[in-house]
Amino acid sequence: MSGDKFDKANSFIAKLKAYGTESDVCNLKEVYETYKSILTELPSKDRGSFSLNVLCTLCRNIEKVPTWREKICNAQLLELSVCCIRQTRVLDKTDQVKTLACVYHIHRYLVRQDTMLQPALLLKLSYMPFEVTEENLQREHFKVYWSILADRIYYIEKLKTTRNINDLLTKLNEDIKTIISLYNPVQFCSNILIFVVKKLHFLYSDIKTDELMIVYKNIFDCLSNKDIITFKNITNEQKMNRK
Repeated sequence: MSGDKFDKANSFIAKLKAYGTESDVCNLKEVYETYKSILTELPSKDRGSFSLNVLCTLCRNIEKVPTWREKICNAQLLELSVCCIRQTRVLDKTDQVKTLACVYHIHRYLVRQDTMLQPALLLKLSYMPFEVTEENLQREHFKVYWSILADRIYYIEKLKTTRNINDLLTKLNEDIKTIISLYNPVQFCSNILIFVVKKLHFLYSDIKTDELMIVYKNIFDCLSNKDIITFKNITNEQKMNRK
């Protein structure tokens, strides 16, 4: 492949990087179209790393350039981000960790915006880190998975005021189980369990109590299957800290 195609990709990333000036590229619809065009020119082995560079640049702009944030269309940011993440699935573990961090930052930014976005696509963004085989979960980054799921719960709470959310709860419960599988059970029970119980109680407030009780039972069944020796090894100081 000729080097000019790599040059085109590198130039695209350089132009996308914002500095708070009039020349910043804020039309993400055009960015998305150019991105897709470059993808077709790159060999498959390079599409993932190129897409990760785009994601990292978007995260940088969101964090560091307020004027860029104010000018972009959040719906276009969401669409571009989801497309980029799909391309990163082939990357190695180190780059998958970077992708996970990008999902966290972009998702957290978007769920806190007042802009009307496609709920299905924004939810999809939060689903994607969990849509991998168990062996491909980045277990050492369990807190990032939980942060993404907690932000999804926040977003579902917002949706509950305008629509029926029952169809979103099955996936939520599945991913809560994934979080349990990633966490040390003592840490989960100390830092997350009460939050989850309270939030599920609210989300299931329009549904029969029996269904919520089944969900609670499944959560505690998952916890009971973890290594309970860690509970026995808690020091008195740790017990006091958890009161």
